[in-house]
Amino acid sequence: GGEDDLPKYRFSRHKPEKIDGIEWRLVSDIRREIGDDVYDKKIRRFFTLIVDNPSIHYHDINVAWNKFMQLFIVFGGIVEYKEVWRDYFRQTLEELYADNVQYLELRSVFPELYDLDGNKSGPMDVGQIYAEVLKDFKSTHSDFVGCRILYAPLRGINDETFNTYLPIMQKLRRNFPDLITGFDLVGQEDKGREI
Repeated sequence: GGEDDLPKYRFSRHKPEKIDGIEWRLVSDIRREIGDDVYDKKIRRFFTLIVDNPSIHYHDINVAWNKFMQLFIVFGGIVEYKEVWRDYFRQTLEELYADNVQYLELRSVFPELYDLDGNKSGPMDVGQIYAEVLKDFKSTHSDFVGCRILYAPLRGINDETFNTYLPIMQKLRRNFPDLITGFDLVGQEDKGREI
């Protein structure tokens, strides 16, 4: 793709099918071709909001929100790999604990996760990962008070999609009553309802 095209990442046992006619390539091959420093510099701009002149780059809230949402698109393919998601949550707990955070209230979209064979995991699987990691973390950090999670899917959706959220929330509460504490919609609020 072009210089500003958002890269896509995927862990896979076998080479995935082309997307829009574009072949998947190993990151290791690209790094070898252009060098680690060049790759790191190019890709860093997709993983951060940090720029030299933020008041010029993010001249209004919509530009800033668009860039912020792009971050999730780019690193989604990495963190939504089931094993990375597990490690990502564990590392989050470790880093917060190191900063003396004793209790966490987290908002999560409960994304669809995948494994090396492309099998998908839904919200209940994500809840199970949260519960297992939290239980393990608390067993080795006895002074950590705990974590509660709000099911927080994206707000910019239609009525039909919104109507799927409540049954998911109810099932999450039934399956994880000590973990799931509420519901929230996340995303840019000042645009109002985007339908």
